Amino acid sequence: MTVTTIERAEITLLVLPAEPGPRVSLLHAYPIDLGQSADEIGAELDAVAQLEGATRDQLVVAGLEFADPDQHNTNVTLSSADLDGIAWVLGDGGLTLNSAKGVLGVLEHLASVEVPVYA
Repeated sequence: MTVTTIERAEITLLVLPAEPGPRVSLLHAYPIDLGQSADEIGAELDAVAQLEGATRDQLVVAGLEFADPDQHNTNVTLSSADLDGIAWVLGDGGLTLNSAKGVLGVLEHLASVEVPVYA
């Protein structure tokens, strides 16, 4: 197994309410581009929360998407089941979160993600 580091600006988070309605899938998730400024990201999260009749702290990361570093013009989408193996690297002090829970609360510190690649 190797690890591929994906920089923050290359990541799109897929966000859903913590308690989505019946039969909601990743296709219903809202994309949040982390290449934007903190203010733009915050405004998008607030808009998603308002659309869903929720508060911002009731949103969760349901998946993430990034350009495949090995395949030109190909995106990789990881669902919530795949997020368990990802390390969320925070830029201040090299701290790492090993769970997607709580990531939305520390987005301003997120520097990259480390994705395991199994050959």
